[in-house]
Parts: sequence; structure tokens; C-alpha cells
Amino acid sequence: MKIDLEEIKQEAKRKRKSRINFIESYKNKKGIQLDDLFQEKHDEVFQKINCLSCSNCCKNVGPLFTDKDI
Repeated sequence: MKIDLEEIKQEAKRKRKSRINFIESYKNKKGIQLDDLFQEKHDEVFQKINCLSCSNCCKNVGPLFTDKDI
């Protein structure tokens, strides 16, 4: 599966405001851990995308190390 990075960037720009609103709505709710929610979605996406075929995250953002990785 070929990944179109330009398409992903454009979609991210289009959805920026809704993502910010989503994050802000969760920041103030008790009992909801935003980091846990993010990690869950992160894992879900990476089951679908082969990192080695793209590597764009590591080119632009440092890798995320979890306690499990360490």
C-alpha cells in the first residue's frame, strides 16, 4: 500500500480545528486520560501502516519511547 504523504498533510490541515476541539473537550473531563486515549489510537493506526514503508514520522518528529520500549 503506497502512502500519499501530501494527501495526509492536506487532510490534517482540513481537520485541524476539529482535532483541537476534540482534545480540548477531553482535557477537562475527569476520569479520561488523554495520553491513554492517544496511545490507543496510535496503536490502532500503526496496525494498519508499516512504519518502514514511510518513516516520515521519524524524519519530522522524534520517536516515541514508552516504558515498555525501555
